[in-house]
Amino acid sequence: MNLKTIYQPIEKDLVEVDTIIKKSLNNFDNKSLLKINQYLLDSLGKRIRPGLVILSAKAVNNGVSNVAKIAAAMELIHMASLLHDDVMDNSSLRHNQPTVNAKFGDGIPIGLGDYLYSTAFELIADSGDNDLMKSVVSAVKEMSEGQLLQVLQRGNLDLSKEQYLTFVEKKTASLFAASCEVGGLNRELKQFGLNFGIAFQIIDDYMDLMGEEKKLGKGVQQDLSVGEVTLPLIYLFEEIPDKEKKELKALLSSKDKKVGDTIRSRLTSSGADKITKKVINSYLDKAKESLVNLEDSMYKESFIQLVDFVQEKC
Repeated sequence: MNLKTIYQPIEKDLVEVDTIIKKSLNNFDNKSLLKINQYLLDSLGKRIRPGLVILSAKAVNNGVSNVAKIAAAMELIHMASLLHDDVMDNSSLRHNQPTVNAKFGDGIPIGLGDYLYSTAFELIADSGDNDLMKSVVSAVKEMSEGQLLQVLQRGNLDLSKEQYLTFVEKKTASLFAASCEVGGLNRELKQFGLNFGIAFQIIDDYMDLMGEEKKLGKGVQQDLSVGEVTLPLIYLFEEIPDKEKKELKALLSSKDKKVGDTIRSRLTSSGADKITKKVINSYLDKAKESLVNLEDSMYKESFIQLVDFVQEKC
């Protein structure tokens, strides 16, 4: 299963989304800005969020109008957040190429991210739907709060599961939920987006520890390098004896380069990786349950396939 197959029912809509995004980023006379924006366009991602907007609108038959514009706006918001995140995390690789900050310096992605946010809000304002605007603004506020809270807790090796899940729900799942909500104008689809988004982020955190850079298209163990504690690590601390936990925390605090290999090994041997996958599957199951009352269609099938697609990643 691949995204091209999953998105086949909305292929034309996604082409329109890409056209809107390209037009938004090419709306400059300055050649230097056009060069930077083209670099960003050359590394576009999986289109998960705009895909959710369009699938939601199609699945309920009476979803939001101007769906391509709204979908493009959600992707621009996501792109802006990644630009800012890469600066905060000092990331050097994304989609198998240098990040914008690695290539052009930190000032460019901060300014460009701000531009993408404003462009997204402009597209949403064009809809004339105040409730839709409120939903998106609320999601962006949640995203920002979640990111800030997580940054403030960097280095806290005693982070709880509840704190971690709060970060995830705010910084990632809120935009997934909003994408489904503004697309389908449907409460159950919003719940799909929320649970799907939580699972999506836990998978990302798991793969950051256990994945390979070439396959992921970005640096691995980025969370460890900036001192962020994620769910697999929290479960690892729960599964090992107190003495070993103390030694592992000391190793993490020392920034020893070997800590990544140690974490990989202990996640597997302790069973913490299996517990993490069980939690991921529980959220994906909840996401599928939210689709029960949705009328059968090729769009509903794409939702189900999307869940299966991300589940295969770990």
